[in-house]
Amino acid sequence: MPYKLYLVLVLPFLLGVPAPSATKLVTDPLNVSILGGLVVAATKTPYASLGALGQAASLLASAQTPILFVLIGAKVKLTGATPLVCLSLLSLRHAACYLFVGISSFGTDAERMTLLLLAQAAVSVVGWGQIARAKEAGGSYDVDLAFDVVGYSMPLTMGLQTAACLGVLPSSSVRVFACLACGGVGWLLLRRRPGSGDSIAKMA
Repeated sequence: MPYKLYLVLVLPFLLGVPAPSATKLVTDPLNVSILGGLVVAATKTPYASLGALGQAASLLASAQTPILFVLIGAKVKLTGATPLVCLSLLSLRHAACYLFVGISSFGTDAERMTLLLLAQAAVSVVGWGQIARAKEAGGSYDVDLAFDVVGYSMPLTMGLQTAACLGVLPSSSVRVFACLACGGVGWLLLRRRPGSGDSIAKMA
C-alpha cells in the first residue's frame, strides 16, 4: 500500500502532473481491487465463499500475467541502445534496493527473505501509466522507453527471485557492488557510442 500511494500521489507530483482527485482514487479499478483484496484478507474470507465474484477474481488473476507477457513481447524493443539503457538503469535500481535491504534487514529468516523478494520485484506498470499521463499533459517523457524498462525488468526479476529462493545469491555487499558495476559499465558503453544516431543512446 505505501508503494501504491507513492505511485498515485507522489510520482505525479515529481512528473509535474496533478495528482488524481479523491473521487478518482476511490473509483479507480486498480485501487478498488487492492482495497477489496485487503478486506478479503483481513476478514480471512475464502474466495470460494464469494461465489461467482470469487471465481471471476480468480480467473482474472490467472489471466493477468499471460496477457501482460504477450503485451510485453509485442512492444518491447530489442534493437539499438534500448536493451543496454534498460539493463543499466535496472542494475542501478537493484543496487539501491539491495543497499536498502542490507541496511534494514532484520527479524526472522522468513521476514528477511520477504524483504529481499519485495526489493527484487519488477518495475510497476502503474508507474509507466503515470509517465504516460505526464506525456499527455505536455511532458517530454519517452513512454516507449518506460514500457521497455518494465518489460526488461520481468525476466530479470524472475531470475533473481529464483536465485534467492534457491539460496545461490551472493552476499548483500557483493550484490550492491555487482549491480553498481553493471550499471556503470553500461553507462560507459553508451558514452562511447558517438554518432550512432540512436536517440535513446543520445538521451542516456
